Amino acid sequence: MMKIYTSEERDALLALLSDQQRQYLNEDMLRGRRTVFANVMSRQKGHFIPEGASFEDIEQLLTSWVYINYIDAGHVTSELKCECGRALRYQHIVQNKEDGVIKKFGIDHLQLHTGIDAKIVAEILKGFDAIDFELDEVLSKIEKGWSLEQERLPDLKELVIPPDIQKHLELELPLLGRQVVRLRRLANERIVSKSMLASALSTEAPQIPEQEENELIQLDLFAMETPTETLPKAANSGPSVLPGGQLTMDQQLAVLKMLQEGVSSARTLCELLIKHHGASGQRFEYSMTHKPQIYPIVCMFIDSCENTVLVRGNQEDRYYEWI
Repeated sequence: MMKIYTSEERDALLALLSDQQRQYLNEDMLRGRRTVFANVMSRQKGHFIPEGASFEDIEQLLTSWVYINYIDAGHVTSELKCECGRALRYQHIVQNKEDGVIKKFGIDHLQLHTGIDAKIVAEILKGFDAIDFELDEVLSKIEKGWSLEQERLPDLKELVIPPDIQKHLELELPLLGRQVVRLRRLANERIVSKSMLASALSTEAPQIPEQEENELIQLDLFAMETPTETLPKAANSGPSVLPGGQLTMDQQLAVLKMLQEGVSSARTLCELLIKHHGASGQRFEYSMTHKPQIYPIVCMFIDSCENTVLVRGNQEDRYYEWI
C-alpha cells in the first residue's frame, strides 16, 4: 500500500526536488483542483464533459462559481485568512462568474462561504483528496528511486505522448499509475489501428500515397457511433442525415470566436453550441461516449479553417489551437 505523507514529510521530500520540478507539481495541483471543481459543478448542471477536457473548456459551461487559485504558505500565517478570519496555511480561492465576487477560505468552509450544496461540496473534496493522493504517489516513487524502466512500457517512439505525460518525462518526474495505463492503452490503439489499416489496404494497390493513408486514419476519428438507421430521416424519405446537417453562419462565427478565446475541445464547443447557439442536442444514444450528433460536423468545419491546427485527437475528442 502506498504511503500517505504528513505535511511535514511531504515538505521534506519536495525540498529534494529542483525548482522546476516543484513549480510544475504545484501548478499541476492547481490545474487538477480547477479541473475537479469545474467537472463537479458542470456535471451538477447536467453537462456532458469529455474525458481529458481542460478546466478552461469546462469553465465556459459554468455560470456560477469557478475555482481560480490555491495558495500554500508553507505554514499557518495571518497573511492568509479564511473569510471567517481564521489564519491559514492552505487557502482556496473561488470567484462567482455572475457578479465577480471572490471568496477565500480554508477548504472545510467551502460550503459555508459559497452556499454550494453539501453533496456537491463532498464530491469536490473527494476529488481534491485524489489530487493530494497523486502528489503522494509521485513523492513515494521518488523516495523509492523510481525509473522509467520499472514501468515496463512499450516503445514510445511511435506514440503521440499526451502533454502532461511528456512534461513528466522532460522533468524526470515519476509517471502516475493512470498515466502508465494511458500509455499502454495508446500503444494498444496504435497496434490495432496499424492492423486495421494493413487489412484495409490488403485489397488495394500495394502502394498508397502518404496523404491518402493519413486520411484513412483521420476518418476513423469520425466513425459513426450508432448504425445509420438509428439516425433521423430527412423529410420525404431520402438518405439518413445528421440533425442540422450544417452549422449556421452564427454557429460558425461562435465556434471561431470560442477557439480564439482558448476553448480547445471539440466536445466542449458542441456543448456550448447546444447551450447558447441553438444547435441540436440530439446525441448518439447507443454510444458510451454519448457524443452530440453535431460533433463530426463541428470537427469538419474546424478542420476546414485555415487558422486552426489539430493538436491531438482520438475517439473521445479532438483538441485544436487557434494560430
